[in-house]
Amino acid sequence: MDTLKESDYLLKYANAIKDKLLPYITTEFPGLPNVNHLCDAIISDIASRYSKEQTLLARKPGTEVSDFNRVVTAMLDTCQIEADNISVQFFKKFGSLKATLSASFDIILLIGAAVSFEGGAPLGEQLMPMIKRLGIINDDRVDLNNAFKKLRADPEKVAKFKRRFQSFIIEGIKVEKICIPKSYKVIADRFRRNKVLEIFSLNWDDLIERAYREVNGQEIPKFEFDKNSSRVKDEFVHKLWKLHGDIADIESDWVLPGDKVTISKELLTYAAFLSDQDEKEIIVIVAGYSERDNHMKKFIQILEDKFETYKIGMDMNLLRASQEDMLSRDKYVIAPSGWFLENVL
Repeated sequence: MDTLKESDYLLKYANAIKDKLLPYITTEFPGLPNVNHLCDAIISDIASRYSKEQTLLARKPGTEVSDFNRVVTAMLDTCQIEADNISVQFFKKFGSLKATLSASFDIILLIGAAVSFEGGAPLGEQLMPMIKRLGIINDDRVDLNNAFKKLRADPEKVAKFKRRFQSFIIEGIKVEKICIPKSYKVIADRFRRNKVLEIFSLNWDDLIERAYREVNGQEIPKFEFDKNSSRVKDEFVHKLWKLHGDIADIESDWVLPGDKVTISKELLTYAAFLSDQDEKEIIVIVAGYSERDNHMKKFIQILEDKFETYKIGMDMNLLRASQEDMLSRDKYVIAPSGWFLENVL
C-alpha cells in the first residue's frame, strides 16, 4: 500500500492551523500580515517534535497509510491546541502592551532583522547567494555561520560583500522591491517626539534612517562612538545606535553572523546608567530579533533585569523559553514584529 506522502500531511495540518487562526485574526485585526509565516512557524516547531517518530515509521518495513495517519492526527491535535493558546495569548498581550504604552512610559527599542524583512530586506539565510557569488563556498551543506566564518578570513571579500549588500538595498529601493515598512515610519515619529528614548538597531540596512528622513524631513541622529562616548555615563543620549554595522559606512567593521564579539564598553556603561537613573519610567521592546548573539543577549539581560521587557517575533523557540522562565513568562509575543510595533507604539 502506498504510504501517505509527507507533503500531503504537511498540507493537511497546515490548513488546519490556518483554519483555526484566521477567524481570530481576521475578526479582530484584519490588517495583520504574514499569517502564513506564523502558521509555518507553528508547523515547523510541532513537526520537529514528531520528526523522530516520522523517521522511524518511514524506515519500518510494512508501514501503511494508517500508521502515518496516527502521527498526523497527533500532530493535528497539537497544532490546534497550540493555535488556540497562541491566539488567546496574542490578544491578551496585544491589549496589555497597548494599554501600558498609552501611559507615559519611555521606550527603549531594540530591532532585529525581521522588522526590516517586512520591507523586503534579507534575513540571514537569504544572504547565502551573495556569499556564494564571492566564491567563498560551493557546498550547500555549509551553514550560515560557517559561511561567514570563511568570509571573515578574507578581508578583501568582506569589503566586496559589504558593497554588494549596500547595492542590494539601494537598488532594491529604486525598483521598489524593497520599501520602508510602516512600522519604521511610526518609530520615526515616536522617536522625534521622544516617546521612543533610544533605538538600538542590529541591521546593516538604512530603512529606519530613510523612514525618519521621509517622516521628519531631516536625518536621524546617530550614535557616533568616537564623538558621543563621554555622554553615556551620566545622560540620556537619544540616538539611533547601529550596533552591527551600517551601509552608510562600509569602511567600518561590521558584526557578521557567527562573529565572536564582546559587548562594547560604551553599551555596558550606558546600560548601567539606564539601570541606575530614576528620572524616567522605561519599558524595553525587543522586536524581530532571534537572540543568537551572546553579546547582545548579555545587553538585553541587563535591561531585562531592571525594566519590564517585551519581545516580539515569530520564533517558537523563544516563545517556549519565555513560557518556561517564570520571570519572563507572557513577555514573548508571537506576531509579525513590524505590524505589532505599528499598532502598539
